[in-house]
Amino acid sequence: AKNKIELVATEKYARTDQSVTGQALKLIAAKPDAVFVAAVGGPAVLPQATLRDQGFKGTIYQTHAIATQDFIKIGGTKVEGTVLAASLMLVLPEIPDSVPSKAVAEAYVREYEKLYGEKPATFGANVYDAGLLLARAVPEALKHGKPGTPEFRAALRDALEKTKELVGTQ
Repeated sequence: AKNKIELVATEKYARTDQSVTGQALKLIAAKPDAVFVAAVGGPAVLPQATLRDQGFKGTIYQTHAIATQDFIKIGGTKVEGTVLAASLMLVLPEIPDSVPSKAVAEAYVREYEKLYGEKPATFGANVYDAGLLLARAVPEALKHGKPGTPEFRAALRDALEKTKELVGTQ
């Protein structure tokens, strides 16, 4: 209400549902300016595609849980224009080479593909970046204590909090 956003309808569906036409029609009847879909991966395509098929022209928001190539591949043009939180990993080829994270992300993708024979989901990059943070912070923490000690834990926290200008995949 403070931001002048009014919730006009709420509909639910199960991940295994084959159709959400009823829910989509109820949402459209409520005349929302936008719809927020909270779902994961491929199953998040169904409500969005159905809304588009039924003529909804408004903005569709999704969570970062759909930031996968499968979502884009399955959804095709029906998911174009989706607003979501995602890292550059999802659209890496479109990122200019001048963006420092691009080279780190490309290196991560190459190593992942070498190990697993397929492209990684964007979520693995979160863990990779955490590893980069730890690679920088652990040596500093070791100067102040042995792993497992209160001194080490405090030094690790401090080193992580002081980390600046670390380029990661994201």
